[in-house]
Amino acid sequence: MNSLNGPAHRARARVAVVALVALIVTVISMTSGCGQGTARSDATSQHSTSSSPTAVQTTTADAAVPESTPSASAIPAVLIGTWSGGTQGATAYWSYTFTADGSVVLQNARADTWLEGTVEINGSSMTLNFPYQSPVTCTWSVTHVNLGDGLNYYDLDLNGYSYVRDA
Repeated sequence: MNSLNGPAHRARARVAVVALVALIVTVISMTSGCGQGTARSDATSQHSTSSSPTAVQTTTADAAVPESTPSASAIPAVLIGTWSGGTQGATAYWSYTFTADGSVVLQNARADTWLEGTVEINGSSMTLNFPYQSPVTCTWSVTHVNLGDGLNYYDLDLNGYSYVRDA
């Protein structure tokens, strides 16, 4: 009997999904690293939550890819929440959600992509860890933008790419 719903078919389907997710994350990290969005061009001042930047870690093609993600670290309160990339440019429809326990979700509803992992914070350096992926390290900062009349938001800068959330 050759069933499309059998255990072998489901196993092949899971492998195909993992391979597709790995390909998507690899393309994202190769093309623009952390933040894959539209580069900032505004003159808004940026305030990092740390006093001095730390060295950014790099990974090589020969680096072993972990099957599971490293333990999460506690993250600054200013990062907690969902950061959206908007509807235009390279960050379009991408969002990051950070939780107090150091978990992170990277998602794009249009591309049907959802990755759960952990984030490690070391000063102004952020390392994103997703299963079966090499870690991606970037610099980050958060700026509070006040437009007056009660209109304000936070801007998360990841390696020059902008994500926003309500203040």
